[in-house]
Amino acid sequence: MLSEFYFENAERNKCRKLSKSSATFCHKTLFALSRKRIIMVNKNQNGFSLIELLIVCVVMGVIAGLAIPGLLKSKQLAENESAYNTLRAMISTELAYNSSNGRYARLTEINALHQNGLGEITPPNTLVRGKYTFVMSPSNPTDPQLKNSYHITVTKTVVGGDETPYTLDVDETGRIIEPYNINHR
Repeated sequence: MLSEFYFENAERNKCRKLSKSSATFCHKTLFALSRKRIIMVNKNQNGFSLIELLIVCVVMGVIAGLAIPGLLKSKQLAENESAYNTLRAMISTELAYNSSNGRYARLTEINALHQNGLGEITPPNTLVRGKYTFVMSPSNPTDPQLKNSYHITVTKTVVGGDETPYTLDVDETGRIIEPYNINHR
């Protein structure tokens, strides 16, 4: 760019030495040439080259490749935590129900006490919440069976091979047991 500036100044000095009409023509020509150079420089600077666009696409692909698995794992952990918290709410409800009724509650009774907000009851006495199935063992316990104990198992419905199975067990002691030792937090 600097060499073009010196070239243009040298051409202008030559134009000054010419007659008035020739100098005017010379200045117009120089102006047109310098304008054309400016336009050409601007044309070269408009937009990105194909290589630059490819580099940006590759970088975005690498970032997405690193971020998406982390996001999916976070989503699975959040779902597992939701099931864990639902089970904790069931434990509290079981204890309250036992203290007032002298026996533990069935899944239908627990869900009714939560205004059916824990999930959908499906036969036989199974509660479904998202990908998780809550099952009481035995499936239809009698009142004498519920007088002293209860057992609820939570299982995640695995679709495809990309999700890990998730199972929780709880009994009348209130301890939540993870048989497969999968972190939920």
